[in-house]
Amino acid sequence: MAKIGTYLVIGIGRFGKGFFKRLLKEGVPPKSIYLVDKTKDNLVAAANEGIDNIFVSSVSIISDIDNIIPIDYIDNIVIGTSDLESSVSIVSSILDGDNYNKKKIYVKSRNHIHSLILKTLGVPKENIYIPEEEVGSRVALKSLFDSKIDVLDLGTDFSLFSLEFVANNLLNLTILEIVHLWTQSYSSKRWNIILITGINGQQRFPKPTDKIQMGERITFCTTKTERKKIYHFFTKK
Repeated sequence: MAKIGTYLVIGIGRFGKGFFKRLLKEGVPPKSIYLVDKTKDNLVAAANEGIDNIFVSSVSIISDIDNIIPIDYIDNIVIGTSDLESSVSIVSSILDGDNYNKKKIYVKSRNHIHSLILKTLGVPKENIYIPEEEVGSRVALKSLFDSKIDVLDLGTDFSLFSLEFVANNLLNLTILEIVHLWTQSYSSKRWNIILITGINGQQRFPKPTDKIQMGERITFCTTKTERKKIYHFFTKK
């Protein structure tokens, strides 16, 4: 893992809660996480997770919390508030201040208008998130295939694509032999199997001589244009 920095999360709703819980899961020490919310009830879950740096405060500009949190010590600022006015005000105060504008910021956006304002202020596009839209898009994509697939887009061209192996015609073949069959059906191969998850949940990095068992999950790194081909090829019964 890269260097672990310190985090300030403003707004502990579903987005903020998911953010700090993932940090903890990835090994970020609780002492490196600072949480601020205007409602005490939203901070209860954080206290139960062992985070001591929790503060009840209403924030409209970043200097509002200078007196309670060592901002100079913070490397990453996460704005998870749903209120557009507060979000824009906080972001503006961060980017306009000499003491803050070198920090990394990640912002929850309500909609495309909110995102456009944030981008105009100078927030990098890749650091702006519309959670509901991203979830909806992911569910819609799954509906085009099957409930047993999962997908995570990697930028504009590539995806991680996961499915359950149920292809009887590929059973007992090595991955190398499967690739050979693929090239007989399609003119090119724009995917790699990067992970296999067994029925018992154990995961392994595949080797060319591995054989995939029925019901195991295969995770591919692939181009988006290749997903439907992969789905039909590896789920054909």
